[in-house]
Amino acid sequence: MYEKEEVPSLSTFVSGLGLDNAAPSSEYSSNIIVKSLPILGRLHFVKDRNGILSLTFTFLYWVYGTWCGLVVVLLPHMRDKQASEPFVALYVLCSVMCICALFRAATLNPGRVPLISEKDNIDTSDWEMCDKCQRKRPKRAHHCRRCQQCVLRMDHHCPWINNCVGEENHYAFMQLLFWAFCLSWMAFWSLMLHYWYYPACITCDKDRTTLENMKDPHPDISTIRIRSEWSAYREMCGSGSMLFWLFPCRSRKVLRPSYFYSSPV
Repeated sequence: MYEKEEVPSLSTFVSGLGLDNAAPSSEYSSNIIVKSLPILGRLHFVKDRNGILSLTFTFLYWVYGTWCGLVVVLLPHMRDKQASEPFVALYVLCSVMCICALFRAATLNPGRVPLISEKDNIDTSDWEMCDKCQRKRPKRAHHCRRCQQCVLRMDHHCPWINNCVGEENHYAFMQLLFWAFCLSWMAFWSLMLHYWYYPACITCDKDRTTLENMKDPHPDISTIRIRSEWSAYREMCGSGSMLFWLFPCRSRKVLRPSYFYSSPV
């Protein structure tokens, strides 16, 4: 009897072309981590040391900017009835939307190749072979050396989000730019109002050191001396022209206030 010749299945043929979207080993490069988490869904993360450092810096910059704008500037002025609650709420909204957009842009799949399965009726006859990863890809796809995979309609690899910007997450990157612009604009106007429009803030504790604030975080407001920002910086940087305050080799001429040897508050 003759043995029946085994005919390769369609899934075997597609897998051989690198088009199998079901096998994790062929779906992603070794530089990609994919995790499915409750609520958050499927997260796409690039294992790139420089990119991770850049993304960490971006996150810490957002933390620092949000903390300074909210805790140092807006909340004290709101307690003094100088800044309105809707303005502070709008600042918080922009900050929250900015970090959410950053998370989405950094963890969304940018559009890896392929995005098809054996059930899709897609003609790949006009696709081309990538000479780096040896996979068939559409003509507008591009190979990313950071992600080590081809990305559909790749725009660029952004180190600040540690991810490619491609067809599937370009909209999230646009949202990140929009909310970052809104947050920066709100922070700019907050500082302008703080320095040029709002009267001296009573609850800002301007004449107290960090250790004094830690020792007594809620002092009697009536005992806090209020002075202008110019006086505070001039006392800290010394006499002379303001143009030389940032010159590292400058010799500081100390200005001793009359209360230097007395209690700070």
